Amino acid sequence: MIINILLITILIIFFIALYYLYYLHLQIQGDHPVLKKFRKELLKICNKELIYIKIYDDAEELNKETLKETPNIETGKLAVGKYISLPKNYNTTLNKIMNHLPRIELTKNYDTFTLAHELGHHFSIKKNGDRSEETADNYIMELAKKCLEPHELLRISIALKVNSGKSIKINIFKAVWKNLNETILFKFKLNKNENI
Repeated sequence: MIINILLITILIIFFIALYYLYYLHLQIQGDHPVLKKFRKELLKICNKELIYIKIYDDAEELNKETLKETPNIETGKLAVGKYISLPKNYNTTLNKIMNHLPRIELTKNYDTFTLAHELGHHFSIKKNGDRSEETADNYIMELAKKCLEPHELLRISIALKVNSGKSIKINIFKAVWKNLNETILFKFKLNKNENI
């Protein structure tokens, strides 16, 4: 009898945790606190790496050279971010300053993962001379692990997998426990402040 009650309790806790994780993943949007933190940390890395960032109003403005060459291209196929750097033989300090390079170009309402992808280009070119899209996507996960705590990675794990093509390997039980504790504490603080 006690074993049955224990098993039922464990199953209930397991399904509550699964529901909680599912609910967390549905709440990921551009203004999510974890994405805001990730974006802030990525911008710090850009500053540290001396990468200029140029913002355009829309994808058409960002891709005006491409549109001149191929005017029939569909709007949905236009780039929303670009990484521009100099070839190694022209990579002098004077050229970098004069041309504002390296540079990441983004549209005004850019996605955090687009910034991470373009920053991935920077590191893959800097370390390996690799300009491939796949390598830049791989760096999204590396940057996320560098910028975020495990419980924060868990909150955006589905979005990370979609954008980088890689799964997160973290201790899921520790991350779920920390998420539950933070959520409960945050709600307690909100309720406490409302009573003042």
